Parts: sequence; structure tokens; C-alpha cells
Amino acid sequence: MRTDVLVALLCAGIAVVQSRNPFRDCYDRFNKPQRCLCDFENPAFGLEVEATNTCGEEEPSVFCVQSGSSTITACQNCNKGDHPASAMTDLQTHGNVTWWQSETMADGLQYPESVNLTFPLNKAYDITYVRIIFQSPRPESFVIYKRTKKDDPWVPFQYYSADCRNTYGLEDRAYALETDETAPLCTSAYCDISPLSGGSIAFATLEGRKSALVDFDHNAALHDWVTATEIRIQLTRMNTFGDEVYGGENVFRSYYYAISDVSIGARCKCNGHASICDPISLPDGSRGRRCRCEHNTAGDDCEKCADFYQDTKWKRATASDAGVCIACNCNGFSTRCIFDEDLWEKTGHGGHCIDCAANRDGPNCERCRDNYYLSEDNECLPCYCNDIGSRSLQCSRGGKCDCKPGVTGEKCDVCASDYYDFGSSGCKECNCLMAGSWNNQPSCDQTLGKCECKDNVEGKECSSCKPGYFNLDEENKFGCTPCFCYGHATVCWSEPGYTKSLIESVFARNSEKWTAIERGQELDSKEVRYNGKAQDIGVVASGRDPVYFSAPDKFLGDQKASYNQELQFKLKVGNVTDIASHPHDIILEGNNLAVSQAIFGNGNSLPTTQDQVYKFTLHENPDFGWVPRLAAREFMSILSNLTAIKIRGTYSPRGTGFLDAVKLGTAIRGGTGKPANWIERCQCPEGYISQFCESCAPGYRHRPPWRTVPSLSAYRVIATITRIAAIQTQESVSVSTILEETTVRGALEGSTATLWQELRTTASLVPAPTRAPATSSRTQLLFVLNAPRDMPVRGVINAVTDISEQWTPVARGLVQHAIATVMWTSMLSITATEPPASVSNAFTTQLVFIVISVCQVTTEILWLWRRETASLVTATPEEQKEGRTVDHSSAIS
Repeated sequence: MRTDVLVALLCAGIAVVQSRNPFRDCYDRFNKPQRCLCDFENPAFGLEVEATNTCGEEEPSVFCVQSGSSTITACQNCNKGDHPASAMTDLQTHGNVTWWQSETMADGLQYPESVNLTFPLNKAYDITYVRIIFQSPRPESFVIYKRTKKDDPWVPFQYYSADCRNTYGLEDRAYALETDETAPLCTSAYCDISPLSGGSIAFATLEGRKSALVDFDHNAALHDWVTATEIRIQLTRMNTFGDEVYGGENVFRSYYYAISDVSIGARCKCNGHASICDPISLPDGSRGRRCRCEHNTAGDDCEKCADFYQDTKWKRATASDAGVCIACNCNGFSTRCIFDEDLWEKTGHGGHCIDCAANRDGPNCERCRDNYYLSEDNECLPCYCNDIGSRSLQCSRGGKCDCKPGVTGEKCDVCASDYYDFGSSGCKECNCLMAGSWNNQPSCDQTLGKCECKDNVEGKECSSCKPGYFNLDEENKFGCTPCFCYGHATVCWSEPGYTKSLIESVFARNSEKWTAIERGQELDSKEVRYNGKAQDIGVVASGRDPVYFSAPDKFLGDQKASYNQELQFKLKVGNVTDIASHPHDIILEGNNLAVSQAIFGNGNSLPTTQDQVYKFTLHENPDFGWVPRLAAREFMSILSNLTAIKIRGTYSPRGTGFLDAVKLGTAIRGGTGKPANWIERCQCPEGYISQFCESCAPGYRHRPPWRTVPSLSAYRVIATITRIAAIQTQESVSVSTILEETTVRGALEGSTATLWQELRTTASLVPAPTRAPATSSRTQLLFVLNAPRDMPVRGVINAVTDISEQWTPVARGLVQHAIATVMWTSMLSITATEPPASVSNAFTTQLVFIVISVCQVTTEILWLWRRETASLVTATPEEQKEGRTVDHSSAIS
């Protein structure tokens, strides 16, 4: 079909298309998006056309009209405004034809000078055709150009020439090559000189381009090919009869360009996302058009996705895909985003959110911005990482910063526990030895680097024992073990060859020689009841007094190896009614010393009817609860000659108790167990030998200290005298002996510490202070003499204990023993509710009491002094000759 016929049909159908646009709706009846198109129109109508040459513009000119090959009709004048460029785009009616006309050849317009006619559409259009109707003969050569942007170069749309090769260097061809379907074509059609007027040219933009018939929807190159914002017609050479070579003036005046109408068939380019193209006023005052975009698109041509609808790559709508833009996913933290090509390629989502609120960042505002972290409340909080101690100012999800070596803290602002000297390179290592560090956690002063050591450890790195201690051990809470050496040496070391062991009673077959003690008396062995089924032993209290389990010989004797080890057992009671504990539930005795503590000490609990495991650490530290508080050497002295381990079995009147699985940690020589490095080897001074310096060297002997055991007869004398005085005065008085004679004897013969503890335990039994005496001077004197008896005993004891805490053991023992003796004897004196009637007899009695008390105190002090100052003496020649030595361990006992 000829192009002019095709264009005629298109023009005829414009009215129908405009009245009924099948693509006008951008959504179907189900509100589903679909491709939509604007109405088909002629954007050139009424357009201001720019012409580079118009007759009569400069001055009136004469032109003559051709009426045949040799006939020229009458000539006419062309004045300014007679044939303007706007005549090509005005309304043409039959019988009222207007046209634009150029100057004539006589005015100097001839090849190679050309005339340009520019049609600024001021909006991108999809051009379907361009139709030109000439008032003069059609040119011999001309070109239709287009461009899509104002400052872009002009692109040839179509060439017309009677000689394409010589004029434009192109082949005369009606079809584009498949390899280059957007190349302009050149044709010789429509280039004849006839008709002399009314000849037309119709250029269809997709004619001769095969792909336009196959899949124009998806051919982006052809879509760009038909797009134009401006059209230019360049008139290159006039058609002539050849008579201009020798013709006259009127012949030259008969050759010119004249066009009566230019129409452009097109649609507003909205890329299938709009069906309405609204008129607008441009900044320069000219008129333009803008698409009313749908499908979440935006722009004059709907050529991009609207703000916040950038999650998919923009695309032109097709019959099968409306190309709807999808909203960005910013998790509610932003309303703006851009399309990110790289993100689209990687994830299939191109929406990259910008301006995220609440310190958010990331393509979807899904994470916190740099140097912020996400809290448990889903808030982004600043990291505040220390710029000196942190590797990076960015922290982890929990707000923890990445610290440099040796630096710690959530913000990396302090040295770690085993580091010091905070600086730009981190912190220096303290190299604290774990075994010597407090709680086995290396820690040091962060300025000087000095480590925090266990009690018995010293050194900048806690790497050595203090003088008088040995065996730096990680399992030892105090780090090192004190040297015992029976008090004769302060330098010792671990003796090899010992291994850890246990002394046990599991009661698999019998009671294993455990005994029971009640009111200080050992009960018959039958009173310890063996339960073969439960494999435990039990006792029953006959009254209110508690019954103790007493350990057999295998737990006693020299148990120095149990120092800082555990005494462990299982215990339960028959019922928990009226259950009560006291400070002497667990008792250790040895070398005339004793320590005790309540059953709930050392973190244990009161007994119940169910088996419970009880553990007690054999160490003098106050944390382990043993009373009285002893020095390490005194505590080890108990273990060196352990004479009793008493475990209270009953805790309520007529109660029952059951014991099982008794274990005592110790060490033995040989064996294949774990080494027991807390067993010492002493560096003995001159005169002492053996592993613990417990023996005299050859040529030496021990001279035992003199000691007089105080007699209890004095107390009997006091009691007798007070009774006589009471009879003489015929007054009712009470004599309080507080403790039985056996208890007094044991206390006086025991060590200073034991005597002191017994006094503290019974302090609550001291009678109330005597009321004010009568006015008699003798009565007043008697009241003064009785004052020591009536003093708040517990207050005195506590005060002396606090004052003497820093004294040496010898000095502290002397003072405490003296005060204890006075108070014991004071409590044995009379306790009258009223002053005696016979002041004379009472006064005499009190004087005797004071004298005896002073003698008793003096005796005790002399005995303690002699014991502490006992020394080795060189053996006599006879003893040296016989090679006799004396075991010096008895000096401690």
C-alpha cells in the first residue's frame, strides 16, 4: 500500500480514535493496572513554526507562479505577513488555503543554501507520521529531522532526493536493515516536479521496519526512534525544469518553496502510564503538555517511578505488563528512596531508602547508622566507643565495642583485669600469675601494673610466696601454705612423694569404731546404732543435752596433712521439732587447744530429715568460721596432734541423729594420685633435724619448761569460807560455781585461747550487777571489791580482744589468760541479791578471795612465760656420749 494512501486512512481515522480511545483507562473494571494511551492528535496544529527564510520579511519581493513547463502566469508581490510560517499549521478549509512561502531563486535562494522549518512540540511525542502538502512543486531534495531534547543534535528521520547517492551518500531504499532498524532511509519517491501545486508527502515513522510489526511493545530502540520533542524540515534543493540556466528574470522568480500544511500524527509520550496529557505553561511563556501519570509513575512523560516507589526498575507499560512501580520498603523510617541499579542486580529490589530517621541506615533502613547499635527495645543508640581503646567506633548489636589488645569494657575505656597503662596501642599485660592472683582471676593496678595477690602471696606478678609460706597453688584460696615446722623454722618447701588421699568412714559393715559422747562422758558402744540397710550410724539423746559422734583413731593423731583440706560428712535428724544449734556443733581438739563452730557455719544449713552434705575447711581464716580465732601455727598445732573430732548428732530434746560418708582430706607418702604439694620440708636451724624440725640434732636435748598446775583447792576454800560467812550472818545467799569442777579444771589446764573462748561462751551466765550498797563504809568497800565479779564480762572480753588483735600471740595470750583467770575466780564468789548483813565476815571472805586470785594469776603468767621462753640446751657430755636426742614436738604441747 502506498504511503500517501496509508496516511490518508490514518487521517480519516483520527476522528474515530479521538472519540473512542480503547486504551483510555489505566485500570480495568477490577481495578487491576493496565497499559493506557493518550488520545491521538496533531501537535503541530496552531504551533508557532520557526522558518529561516520567508518572503517579504526583509522587503517586498516578486514571485511568479508556474503553470506548465514553459508557461508562467502573472507575477505577484509578497509583502511581509502575506505568507508567514504559521500558515503551515493553521486551520485549512476548502477554498481558503494559506501557505508559507520562501524567497525566490531571483532573491538568491538556491543550492547549496537550504531553508529550515522547525516545529517545537514542547513535549515528547510518539510520532506516527509527518504529512506535508506543498503549494509549490515538491523539492528535489529535502530531509525530515527530529530531536528528543532541546540541546541534543538533530537526528535525520527521513531523506528524500531524486539522487540519494550523490546528494546524501545513501542508497535509495524503502526498507531498513534488520541489523540497524533505527537508521534513516532515503527515497526518490515524491521528488518529481509535478504536480506543480498540491503535491503531498507522508512519512510513516515505522514504515519499512520489520520489528515494528512483530514486537513493537518490547523494542526499546524503536520506541526511542519514534520519540521526538521537535521536528525540522530542511529544504535542500528546488525542483526546476532546467530553464534557470538561460532563463530570464521571471524564470528565477518562479522557483521557490511553498508549503500550505504540515500535520504530525502523534500521541503524548506517557510510556503507557497515562491517558491524559494536560496543557501547561512553560517558564518561557510558551505552551506545553504534561502527562497525568498513573501506576505510581512521575515525570513529564511518566518516564520514572514516583518518589518512594523505586523498589522496581521503571519500565514502559506493555499489553501484558502494566509496569507498576512498587513502594520502597523502609520499615517505616523514611518516605524517600532512590533506585539503586547495583542493588537491583543483586537482590531484585532496587529501592534504596534515603534520609532514614531514628539513626537508621541501609537500603531498607534495616540497620543502625554507622557507630550506632540496635538495643533490645529496637532503638538505635550511639556506641560511644572510646576512640583510644577501640579498634573501630562501630560496636556490636549489644553495644559492645571492639577493643584493642588488653582493653575491656563495653566502650573499651579501661584496661582488662590483667592489663595496665591504657593508651593508643591498647594496654600492657601485667602477667599476673593465676595461681597467686586473688580468686584465681589475674587483676592488677591499671596505673602501675601491680597484681592483686592472694593473702599469702607477694610480688608484682603474684609469683612468689610470702616469707614463712610455701607451695603456690591455684587450688589454695590463700595461695601459699604457712610453714609449720613446729615453730622452729620459717623456711620450707614442698616435699615430693606425697599424694592426695582421703580418710573415710562409709559404714559399709559396721560403725567403724565411732563412739558417742553425752555431757562430756563417752557412752557405751551400743549407744551408737548401726543401720546396715541405710549404711549409717545413729544416736539418741536421753534428755535435753546433745549427743556427739566422736571420730575413731584413724581420723586422729598427726593430721597436719589435713590443713586447708575439707572435713565432709552426711547428716540428718529424726525430726526438726525444736531444732537448735550452738557454736560447739563441730569440735576439733588437740595439743590442749580446741576450735569449734556451728553446724550451719561455712555456708552449710541446719539439719533436716533428709541427708545433707556438710563441708568444713580446716583453716584458721575467719571466712571458715572456726572459733576462737587462732594463728595459723596454733591451728596447725591442733592438727599435728588431733585428739578429738566431735560432730553433734542431735539438735532437739530426746532427738536422733544419723551420720554417714565421713571424709577427711589428707595426704600420704607414695601412691599414684594427684601430688599433694602442701606437705612441707623445713629448713631447720641449728640443733633441729627431721622433715618438720620435730627432733633434736645429735648433741642436743630439749629441757622441758617448768610448770605448776594450779590447784583447785583454792576454789574449794573460797566456797567453804563463803558458806561459813553465810551461816554466821544467817542470811540466805546463793553460791554460783557456774561450771562444774571438771570443766574448770579443763579450762585452767588448757591453752590460753581455749580458756578465753570458754569464758566468752559462758559470759551470758554472769549474775546481774549488784545493787547500790548501804551507807556503811565497809559495805561500800565490799561493793568495790565485788565489782570485778559484776562487770559486764562480755564487754571486757570484746574490748581486750580488739585491743590485742595486733599484738604477738605470746603477749595476747598472757593478757587474755590473766583476765580470764580473774573472771573465772570472780564468778566463783558469792552472788547475793542484797549486801550481807555481816559486813565483817563478808569483807574477810572477799580479802581471802582477792589474795588467792592474785596468786592464781601470777602462777598462770609465770607458766606461760616459761613455756614461751623454753629453749634448747646443749646435751650433757653423758648424753652426747650416749647420742641421746629428745623429740622437740613436745615443747609445743
